[in-house]
Amino acid sequence: MKNQTNAIATIIVLLVLSSNNIAVSQTFGNVQVKQDDIHVYVTYDMKGPLQSNSEVLLGVSLDDGKNFKILSGVEGDVGKYVQAGTNKEIRWSVFGTIASGKNVKFTVGTMQDFVPDGFVYVPGGSFTMGDVWGDGRSNEKPTRTKNINAFYMTKCEINQKLYEDLMGKNPSEFVNENN
Repeated sequence: MKNQTNAIATIIVLLVLSSNNIAVSQTFGNVQVKQDDIHVYVTYDMKGPLQSNSEVLLGVSLDDGKNFKILSGVEGDVGKYVQAGTNKEIRWSVFGTIASGKNVKFTVGTMQDFVPDGFVYVPGGSFTMGDVWGDGRSNEKPTRTKNINAFYMTKCEINQKLYEDLMGKNPSEFVNENN
């Protein structure tokens, strides 16, 4: 009976985490791009509120829109606290960047709109960590709410060599590039 209760509680937690991300989501439209000598100005309209743990991001494509990369160092109506509305503006300095002098495409979206190849998007959420049934170990008390931001995770396991190539280091105590 206790195992059934645990399984039901786990399902409920997963449903709550999932339902946090099913709520009415935002949509982006009317994306327009202007450029002066050193800045790109992207205007857009956003309908609907941002989901929890979500943020407005600007993506750039150098391959005619096949792949978009999230841009950092942008200013304006980006981030977690953007409210729905029209004529939102994002500014990006192109001076000295890889996109200078190239034909690029821009898009506005959230993290789940920019999932890299080979990855899946895992939405953020909240859960209660610790002994919720009162029969756990002392280090499981008191219970506490944990918030997890959205993140990307590879679809398949990766070995230590690929991790080190990507991250620039290998923190594992058991070093073997084939692991």
